[in-house]
This record gives sequence, C-alpha cells and structure tokens, in this order.
Amino acid sequence: MPKKRMVKPSPRFTPVVERQSNPFENIRNRYFHVKILFYLAICLRYPIDNYDQERGKLQKYFAIDAAFCPECFLPKSNMCVALESRFEFELGDLVEVVNTLIGVKKVHYGKLKGVEGKAVVKHAARERVLEQIKAEIGEVNSPAELDGRLYKLFLKRDRVGFYFCRQSTLNMFVKGLTNYTRSRIETWMHLLVNAETILLPVMNKFSVMAVPTYYGHCGFTIYESYNGITLAEVNKRKISYYQRLQIALRLLFATSALTDGFDNYRVYLTDLTLDNVVYDEKTGNVTFIDLDSVVIVDGDYNRTAATMVEEPPDRWWAIHKYEKIPCKGCFAYTKHDLCSHYQSDINMFSVCQLLNEDLYGDQTKGFLKPIPRFIDITFPALRSKLLQCVRCQDILCDNRFYISIQLAQEIARIIKYFES
Repeated sequence: MPKKRMVKPSPRFTPVVERQSNPFENIRNRYFHVKILFYLAICLRYPIDNYDQERGKLQKYFAIDAAFCPECFLPKSNMCVALESRFEFELGDLVEVVNTLIGVKKVHYGKLKGVEGKAVVKHAARERVLEQIKAEIGEVNSPAELDGRLYKLFLKRDRVGFYFCRQSTLNMFVKGLTNYTRSRIETWMHLLVNAETILLPVMNKFSVMAVPTYYGHCGFTIYESYNGITLAEVNKRKISYYQRLQIALRLLFATSALTDGFDNYRVYLTDLTLDNVVYDEKTGNVTFIDLDSVVIVDGDYNRTAATMVEEPPDRWWAIHKYEKIPCKGCFAYTKHDLCSHYQSDINMFSVCQLLNEDLYGDQTKGFLKPIPRFIDITFPALRSKLLQCVRCQDILCDNRFYISIQLAQEIARIIKYFES
C-alpha cells in the first residue's frame, strides 16, 4: 500500500466558517455593487462630458491664486494659458476618476504636449490657508512693506510643512529661489503656502535627487512628471520579496542623496510615509512626492560662520543623532536639534523605520516585513541591521549613516543571492 504524502498546510490558508446569511448585509452588498456600476457609467462618459469641466478647474485654481496675490501671478496669465492648453486630461484608473469627480484631491492626471510620459497637475494651496495668510498680513501700502511683513510672518509662523534653518542666511536662500519666480514676494508666498512649487525646480538641477521632473507652475498649481504608484499601493499587492528588497535599496540611496542636499543645503523629510513615495514599475525608481513637509538646514560653514555664536562649534560640527520621540501614529522631532547641527541622521531613521515597522512601532508592518523564513535564517543580519538602524543604541551606534550603509550592503547581498 503506497505511503500517504503529507502536505504542509499553507500559512496563508484560513478555514472558512459557515454563518447564516444576514438580509441587511445582502442589501448592503447589492447597494455597493450598484455604486460601482454607477461610477463605471460615469467613467464611460467622463472623457466626453467633463473634459471642459476639468480644464475649467485649472482656470479656477489660477483665478483663486491671482485674486490672493495679483502682483505675483497676474503678469504670468498668458504663460499660464499656454501651459494649461498643453495639458491633455487622460482617463486614469477608477480611483483617480472618482477622486477627481467628488473633489477629494486637486490632482489631475494626463499628458503634457511636447513631453514624453504621463504628467500630473496639482493645486497645492488650500483656500483656508490663503485666507489665514491674508488675514495675518493685513493692509499694506507698498511692495517693500509687503516683503517685510512676509519675512516676519515666515519667521513667526509655526508651520507644519516647510521650515528653514538659519535665520541669518534666510534672505540669501530666498534670493536664490527668486531666480525661479518674478519677485521676492512671490517666493515668500510659495514658501508660506506650499514650498514644493518653488523647491522642485531648484532640486531638479541635481540629477541625484529622487523628485518629480518640474514642467512649470501657474500660481500654486504645479505641473510635474508622473512617477508611478505609491508604496502604500505597492504594499497591498502580492509582489515578491526580491522586488521589495530592490525598492528598499533604491529608497536608502535616494534618502541619503536628500541628506546630502543641494549647494550644502541639507534636506530633511518630516513626513516620510508609504503614501509620499511612489514607485515606477518599469524603471524600478522611487520618487519623493511631498516636498512641502521638509526642513532645510544651511550646512555651509562660509555662509553660517557669522552665526556660529548661536551654537558652540563642537555641537555644530557633531552629527546629530535623532532620538525617537514617543508619538503614536505620528512622527515627532524638534527643529532646534536639526538646526543646531550641520548634519542629522533623521532621514536615515525615517527610511529605516518605514522598512522595519509602522508609525505605531508594529514590527510586523514594515515594508520589508515579514521577512521570509529562509532569508531570516540565511541572512540574519537583515533583521538585526533594520532594528539597529531604528533604535541606534549609544553602545552600538554613534549615528545611523554607517548602519544604513551596512544595511544597504546586506540588502545588496540578498538581491545578488536571488539573481544567482
């Protein structure tokens, strides 16, 4: 009699438990299907019926921005009309269309004539923010007075998004950005409302920066390249662990390049999540898409030497090691710590945390978790380096730069193992 072969049950197998049908649930499920059919019907007519409506939205965005700051944007109206006319709306996936229809996001997908690949248009200003800024500025009698008020407003406002260190070199930084705007006033407005519209063209000058390609802006509406789906979407898919490792390695390199920054300005991400990084399935590249939530530190000694009295030189030249601040479901940091050192490892903490765990510290929900058993046995350093990069205990870790290099080397070893 032949021996019965033992089959190991799949760890993903979940036994089905029969339960009585709930009539209310059946009605709810049918209603859900009706909603899906309704949205599909809308989508079929969407390209025909709503093309002009979508173009009207772009014009409405510009009208709002021009009313907020006429001297900033009205002189650019002809250029904006030309840029808007080059954008061709395309039907995206169902989620994109529905979000656009119900106004969840002021983001539009399509193509820009004369540019290869897909493009994204997004209006980066919230009307509530514009109203707050206008109220804080008050009545002004001259451009010089407005410039002075914007400078003071930038210094005193406790913004969640963009922040610049140091005050003594802020004017020099703004002067450099003004090469991409009509005036200092427009530059201040971008920094106060959403810094991405003005930071992106500067960062595009440096090819190592993993940021979208800048095509232009009209008011607070930015035209940029489409660079793929979010890592949050990737994380939901059944992709191989080999692909996850490739993405993780690209992410480590991209984050390190941001820390190096541009022209000795360090760029620190303060909202690095799976929703704010996109992945191109064709090229394998990763791109950071939320550039308003950043802190920029002037790390140039020649520019900051005059302000060294603010911090002792030994503190300034020491690499800042980020110490995790308890914050359930969020990311907390102190601006003073970042501003008082020429370099910080906060970016490396953020990327290692993203790979190892979620914002609640759940180590089963990192982008590289769970680690397959055979990888865990063959390459045990992967788990230990991930944890060490997040925790970075004083005895084993002066800062996360060296640990992140070791982690990248270990990931590269595993990728090579897969490819052999």
